[in-house]
Amino acid sequence: MKKTQLAAALSLSAISLPTLAMVGTDARSAGMGGTGVASADHITAPFYNPAQMKKFEANDDFGLLLPSAFVGANTTEDLDSKIDQFQLANKELKSAQQAAVPNAARLEAAADNWKVKLKGLDNSGFSMGLGVNFAVAIPNSLMPVNVFSKNDVHTEFLIDIDTEQLDKDDDQLDAGTSNVQLVAGSVSDIGVSVARDVLVPYVNETISLGFSPKIQRLTVYNAFENLDTFDNDSYELSSEYQQKTTFNVDFGASYRPITPVTVALSATNLIPQELDSLNDNGSVATFRVEPSVTAGAAYDNGWLLAAADIDLTEKRLFKDVTKGEQYARLGVEFDALNWAQLRAGYSISMVDGSEDLVTLGVGFSPFGVLGVDVATQVAGDNEFHVAAELRLSL
Repeated sequence: MKKTQLAAALSLSAISLPTLAMVGTDARSAGMGGTGVASADHITAPFYNPAQMKKFEANDDFGLLLPSAFVGANTTEDLDSKIDQFQLANKELKSAQQAAVPNAARLEAAADNWKVKLKGLDNSGFSMGLGVNFAVAIPNSLMPVNVFSKNDVHTEFLIDIDTEQLDKDDDQLDAGTSNVQLVAGSVSDIGVSVARDVLVPYVNETISLGFSPKIQRLTVYNAFENLDTFDNDSYELSSEYQQKTTFNVDFGASYRPITPVTVALSATNLIPQELDSLNDNGSVATFRVEPSVTAGAAYDNGWLLAAADIDLTEKRLFKDVTKGEQYARLGVEFDALNWAQLRAGYSISMVDGSEDLVTLGVGFSPFGVLGVDVATQVAGDNEFHVAAELRLSL
């Protein structure tokens, strides 16, 4: 799609509200391979594990994340050029098929070129994610509280070609059996996280438990057109979309067997949600918010933080459209006297359809009060993510 169509798709997502997160929800975690279940602090805990709100220093009285933002994209190489080339080939084929005076040589050449260009579009498309998140944390020894907003939007542009066309006679070739689809789904959470230490009877051990009730808004958009009538230069997006508001909840637990070590478990979106969008062509896009369970462990001695998370469940955003996602994540952070941080990580895909990610990040936090974090993630040759955040800790 041209840049103007891409901008239109993203502006629609922003209006409908938010997007798919990359691996990790905030810039600090994104630089550490997306880890956070056992390594998030009291400010970002609601995004990973609300029990982690019990992780704060004695002099922490207030925390603010304002905001954390990210953008990511994964696209077929030269997608715009491939679509333009097919459109030209399709016009030439139609002209040769409909010529008043048949020309077998011209039709054969047009058909051969048409098949090459159509095959070049197989498994083509792009996906984009956008997100903006906020948090206000009030740590205390009794019951820390965090008011948060998490907003994600995911957009998929998909080309589904009919491979049977490649075996048909030249005068029967038709692009109308191949399709172009643009789907976008968003989920926006506004909630309150609370956490408390609980003494486990008989074993005399303390664990931290966290709970995040939240209002959740889902939005899904679905545009569908056959490849024969799709015009890359003048494609117009419909303004129709489906939306619903519901309730959901997250839960988490953290345990510290020894002071530097944390093991944790997080379960998010415990109430599964679905929202369908049916377009004029009869194509249905089902956007899903599924329960997700992740286990994590972290070691933190003050200057070195090493963390590992593993998804125990697979997540699929669009039913029958996108492939699932499930990762094992590793990350480290080196802290220079609480003034500067260097981060790195690696996310290993556990399912087909998603690639491994390499992550890097840096942070600057003068006096340990105002913090600026940036991160980048790369997967393969055509997938790239960036994240940035501003935080205040008093």
